[in-house]
Amino acid sequence: MTLNGSYSNHSESVDPILVGNLLYLKGRRLVGFYVRVYNRPGVLADLASIFKKYGVNLWNIVFGARVGIGEVGTGFIVADFTEATVEPGDVKKELEKLDSVDYVELVKPQFSQILADTHHFPIVDDAGSRYIMISEEAQKAIVIRIRERFGPTGNAFLYYQGVTVGETFRDHCISLGITDLRKALELLLIYTLTTGRYRGEIVEYSYGDPLREDRIVIRLHYNWECVIARRHGIQEPSSFYERGVIAGLVQAFTDRSVSVDETKCICKGDPYCEFTITFHG
Repeated sequence: MTLNGSYSNHSESVDPILVGNLLYLKGRRLVGFYVRVYNRPGVLADLASIFKKYGVNLWNIVFGARVGIGEVGTGFIVADFTEATVEPGDVKKELEKLDSVDYVELVKPQFSQILADTHHFPIVDDAGSRYIMISEEAQKAIVIRIRERFGPTGNAFLYYQGVTVGETFRDHCISLGITDLRKALELLLIYTLTTGRYRGEIVEYSYGDPLREDRIVIRLHYNWECVIARRHGIQEPSSFYERGVIAGLVQAFTDRSVSVDETKCICKGDPYCEFTITFHG
């Protein structure tokens, strides 16, 4: 089973997550509704009931930062009026009658093909940490253009940038009470999944086993670096930044030098990428 037909070689069935604050119209009559609502049980059902009443299909709903029960929160609703017989302004009036609604504003497409949520910024997670999204074109600039312009030096820069990020992630793990290396790696794989970098799994872990050599193997499905590299004809292991992140995290946790080698890679025709971590000293 593949992600939307092309995005994953992982055995589990998965679906992509739509970026709900940027939509391409593709010939549809999409309209946005910026709403301020009181956070209370049933508020989402109240909003959806108005669109259902008029037979208007909901494309997406995104809410802003979390607020307490009874407090006012914000949301961005995208509805498809292509086949609707009602006008967006009429739906707006109906929404404003709801007890749970404090304010409604219509948001029309800013360009002929684009509707964007310009009311919410920046992008944060549930803890309030800020995130940024990088398009495929920007990924290409990182993976391909840096390689073309700087050669091995550019790749080394990406690797050591990743090392620094991995070292910093160790501090984040400690702040969450995680002091075990395996648990730290598992948390990292949660973050790489939820931020769209890759889907990873630990397939071998013998660190600290007195009967075995210290060694860790991590398998990566749809690693963003290598996907971009493969699309542009590169036929050799191409993950530098993500290898650096793993190296930085492991070294920071163990205070030991490690090598992280990409022993399998989709650029070489392998079904997935794989990092083998070996310890020195």
